[in-house]
Amino acid sequence: MIFLLVIFFTAAAFVSWMLIKHAFPRWFFGLIFTGLLLASVILMTLNMSRHFGMRRSVSTQRQEIYSMAGRRLAAGILATTKNKNIGSDLDIYLYKDQAGAEKTKTSVPNAYRSVSMKGVDSNRAYKVTHTYRWHYNGALSRVLFGIGHLDRVISRQEVVFQIPSQQWIQLTSDQLRRLQNLLANPAKITDAKVSMLLSASSQALLNGRSNQAARMQVAAIRELLSIAPSAADKKLAKQLSSSAAASSRAQALSSSIAASQAASVSASLAADAQAQAASAAQSQAAADSAASAQTQVSASSSAGNSSSGTTNTP
Repeated sequence: MIFLLVIFFTAAAFVSWMLIKHAFPRWFFGLIFTGLLLASVILMTLNMSRHFGMRRSVSTQRQEIYSMAGRRLAAGILATTKNKNIGSDLDIYLYKDQAGAEKTKTSVPNAYRSVSMKGVDSNRAYKVTHTYRWHYNGALSRVLFGIGHLDRVISRQEVVFQIPSQQWIQLTSDQLRRLQNLLANPAKITDAKVSMLLSASSQALLNGRSNQAARMQVAAIRELLSIAPSAADKKLAKQLSSSAAASSRAQALSSSIAASQAASVSASLAADAQAQAASAAQSQAAADSAASAQTQVSASSSAGNSSSGTTNTP
């Protein structure tokens, strides 16, 4: 409607200034239509540049996303890549919209869409899209400015990937390929710290602690890809080292106790054997003594019998 008014006031001002011969009506109508023309042009310009007569609304859409690594890792991975056609400083985000999906989804920034990542304290990852639109304030604004249908146009979008700060990690496409190659060839992983973290994560998964396993895997991935560790990673590695040292000390103490017990049992058995040998020797000595005494008694009896027989002979 505002365009029609501009055309009408332009024609009316032209007629007023050019075709009216009398001075008073020429000036009167000329100033009126010229003023209306200027007002219409100003209103149209403000509507197109500053959304005059409109109000802005925001709609938010929240969608859960899934790791690029699928179910191979407890840790989540959000990948990024570059495209020179949209600018070397802009990241294209890669993710999956379903668990176990083969197809990768992308979120590409452009002139009216910004894409970013934010770490949050959560166990799930989401793609949050804020869509900004302009709406006419009322019926008069719609009648005046509704020809351009500006209320149907998305003025701006903000896409924010909210990922768990400790269970997920953001990797570039090159880093993701390196990680996939290393996971496909575990023999190439020779770092003791990485092996300790992966072993601890496997044990945590067996015990049903998937969130803790994801934290350990994220720390291992940073160490494996030479990414600067976070404060949480350093704290976790320190805890695991302390736990491993305590376990080693406990095993050493247990082995020492077992060895002491074995030595004690051996000493006890040796003492029992010595006691049994001494008892057997004493028994043997007693038996020998008894046999000797019996022999002496038998000898004495024989001697008495011989002497008696000699006395009674005539």
